[in-house]
Amino acid sequence: MTGRLKLQLSNLPPSGWRWQGVVPRVALEDVGEGCIDALPELEGDATWDIELLKVGDCFHLSGEWRLRIGRACGRCNAGFVEDMHGSTMREFRIAAQADAGEQAADVDVLPHPGHVSLIDVLREDVWLALSYASLCRPDCKGLCPRCGCDLNRMTCSCENEEPEHPFAALERLKKQRP
Repeated sequence: MTGRLKLQLSNLPPSGWRWQGVVPRVALEDVGEGCIDALPELEGDATWDIELLKVGDCFHLSGEWRLRIGRACGRCNAGFVEDMHGSTMREFRIAAQADAGEQAADVDVLPHPGHVSLIDVLREDVWLALSYASLCRPDCKGLCPRCGCDLNRMTCSCENEEPEHPFAALERLKKQRP
């Protein structure tokens, strides 16, 4: 199933390689596939439009991807589906072609014949694009810090008073001055 998503750079035709298609959800979620952590909670397959070109001794992989992934809101912890899209940009060299003195930090040097798992490339791009705390909606009110109720669904009966903080004593001194 994922045979077309594994490339051997040394076999790249002079015209390069282009692929536009669907990356199956099962391949991206399969923990036995690839080296990069599998993607959990996908909502369907991913789409990917990529191109691989050889320029000198360097192989340039670039393209665009789209997918939907299940997330938990960073404020209220509600589940929601996030539409994601991003870019793929990688440079590879085959070890026999790379001069050790010229290796750039942004170029992946691969042993001959230069096998590339596109599943790993896409997984890495998605992991790097995931935001730390996504919101279910821009105006999410989150959870009450005292009682934990979802403020998007109900109003809690907690006092609106600010909790005690380290500078509260200074604020009280300010109020006592004549």
